[in-house]
Amino acid sequence: MVTEIPIFLSLATEISLPDFETKLQAIGLGEITPYEAVYLDKDHQKNCFAFNVEGANQDEILQKLAKISALNLGRIDFASIKFCGRGAHCCFSVVNMSLVDLSAYVIGYISDTEFTAYLMKRNEKMTYLISILDPNYLNSLDYPAQFKEIKDWQDEAKYILEYLHAGSIDFMTIGYHRM
Repeated sequence: MVTEIPIFLSLATEISLPDFETKLQAIGLGEITPYEAVYLDKDHQKNCFAFNVEGANQDEILQKLAKISALNLGRIDFASIKFCGRGAHCCFSVVNMSLVDLSAYVIGYISDTEFTAYLMKRNEKMTYLISILDPNYLNSLDYPAQFKEIKDWQDEAKYILEYLHAGSIDFMTIGYHRM
């Protein structure tokens, strides 16, 4: 099975995409195809790699992620794992814009919001924008506040994505695991 939403490795050290691919091959995970990615919120912009991990169950996926973590390149910032029972609210969209251009636009937009986004470069002219509403933050709120936060986040995501003429805007609940 393939994770529904890519896994994001937040980089602590500078490494090129080809070098990361070589490291994946060296640890027996050459089947993983990584992509350049960026994490954005109002305070941070972090370089990442995004990739899917296949596995027959959650344990198999976690074992592969542990091998990647052992490379000490950064940390698994977000992992969507199909077999994980914990849900997180997610918005997935496809934007016909380069990663660099979309990153510059989104960082300016979100400076005054609680909106966060992972951007994954699909190719030179297409970027996936993925926003995840932090389940730990959401669970710290009472039910009416949770409902309001979800609605505000959906409204912000829809606004920016409609403005960008996103090819799709899909709100869903995904399996979530913080490494």
